[in-house]
Amino acid sequence: MSDVDRLDRLPTIPGRRAYFRQSDVSYFISALGPEEWIVGLVITGETVAVLTPLPDGGFELTGPGIQLSGESWLLLLARL
Repeated sequence: MSDVDRLDRLPTIPGRRAYFRQSDVSYFISALGPEEWIVGLVITGETVAVLTPLPDGGFELTGPGIQLSGESWLLLLARL
C-alpha cells in the first residue's frame, strides 16, 4: 500500500511533519532547513534517510542502505 502520491509539496517549516505510507510502513518527512529534509519511521521516530536537492536539479535520498537520485522527490520516496 502506498499513499506517498497524496503529498503535494515538501514541508517548509522545520519540525513540521507530513506523513505517508509506503510498502505498509508509516513514514514522516520533515524539513531540517530550506533545502534539507529527513525521512523517518513514525513508530520509532528513527531517521532512515535525508533528502537534499542536487546542484543540477533533481533530488538525492541517502541513508543506511539507501542511495537514490532522480528528478522527482515523490518518486524517490515511493522507492523506499
